[in-house]
Amino acid sequence: MTPAGTTTRALLDHYEGVLLDVYGVLMDARGPLPGAADLLAYLEGHHRPYAIVTNDASRSPATYT
Repeated sequence: MTPAGTTTRALLDHYEGVLLDVYGVLMDARGPLPGAADLLAYLEGHHRPYAIVTNDASRSPATYT
């Protein structure tokens, strides 16, 4: 069975908060991915709690700011 299509905003309506992986979701080696800034602005504007996480231990946390 193929899952029904949805949008990011429709998914956000079903959850109280969200975890976002930094690499591959918000940015890659070239910089921020298209839509990443809009997503963060949407979360901030709608007072949705979120945390940015990563499992990339190749860089220090300070390099992600």
